[in-house]
Amino acid sequence: MKKILVVDASQAVRETIHLVLGRDFAVVQRPSLEGEGAPDADLLIIGAVSAPAAIESAAARFSCPVLFLVDAPPAAGAPERGRDWLAKPFNPYELKQKIAALIGPPERMAAGAAGKTLRYLDYPYVPAAVPPLARRFAAAPLPLLILAEPGSGQESLARALHAQGDRPGPWLSVHAAEAGRLAAALASA
Repeated sequence: MKKILVVDASQAVRETIHLVLGRDFAVVQRPSLEGEGAPDADLLIIGAVSAPAAIESAAARFSCPVLFLVDAPPAAGAPERGRDWLAKPFNPYELKQKIAALIGPPERMAAGAAGKTLRYLDYPYVPAAVPPLARRFAAAPLPLLILAEPGSGQESLARALHAQGDRPGPWLSVHAAEAGRLAAALASA
């Protein structure tokens, strides 16, 4: 499992990152790097000031990829290879995308999602044009709506997309006939 070292003065920021990434990575938290040698991690996420010169000097200290959490995005162009920034407050999906760009996807995703449901993304379960499109949308951090004739396998396709993509939370299947009742139950809770 890839190791991520999170260094930020704010415990809330460190805990939030741990909650978002803890399922996929070994996340270690520290309030600072004072008195520490070179970090033993695959990625360093560090709280930083927004000054480009400060970011550049800090980046030179580390050999592993670094993701800087900044208060305001730098005005300069694209970051160097192995370095990137993310403005606070950050979107968890954007955080995961930045990490995947720096060190690759989590091991469970890199090896391919296992399970019988993935076969539903291939012919003969779906037309030949569907698999490339389905795999592209499985990686998107947005909710998906699948419309098709009743009985044509929408739920099987949705399960396969959920298994392949990095969707947070458990699988939940709701049929249109039950949607109104479920919405009312959730509203009253």
